[in-house]
Amino acid sequence: MKDFFKGAGLLPEKLFCRKGFTLLEVLLSVTIFSLLLSALFMFYGGALQGWSRDSAAMDLQQNARIAVYEITRELRYASAVEGLSDRSILPLYDGEGGWQRGAGLIAYTSSGGQKSEIAYNEEKRTITLRIGNGPPNELANNVAGADFFYYFPQPVAGGSEPEGRCPMILFRLKVQGESQELAPGGSYILQSSLRLQNISFE
Repeated sequence: MKDFFKGAGLLPEKLFCRKGFTLLEVLLSVTIFSLLLSALFMFYGGALQGWSRDSAAMDLQQNARIAVYEITRELRYASAVEGLSDRSILPLYDGEGGWQRGAGLIAYTSSGGQKSEIAYNEEKRTITLRIGNGPPNELANNVAGADFFYYFPQPVAGGSEPEGRCPMILFRLKVQGESQELAPGGSYILQSSLRLQNISFE
């Protein structure tokens, strides 16, 4: 058939002399394309992993901030606090022993007269709030540690002892995700102090 078309002069001679790609050229093209595609997927995978890590870290911090806000709101106007020993100084960090540890549970009487408690559950890694005889409501999860300190502010050097001193509560939360991939170190510490407005000691 090819000879027929060539002899009839219907098709140019050059059309039948053209060569296709060799097997080596095809393999080389596929290899280069595969390498480019692999590099693209590695870049995309790294970017996706970084976004996921940053998103998880933001969720963890936001979770802890909400817990700090709720604890502050609940305790600020408490009319009585139980279960905390008095301390004369703020907790300090000891390079050898680490952080001083405070109480893991604080019981208090709310401004409405209800007995309530804020507790840290080490097994479930949660902070819970129980109001009255109701069920414990979870304030935060992924909590690696919680410490409550009860103390009196120290008088200013050279000043007199203030009358009607209001005690203070300092609490520290350490939040840590289930995976260490969240960030270098994988944990965050949030600390806040508040003055008990409805309690004073002469």
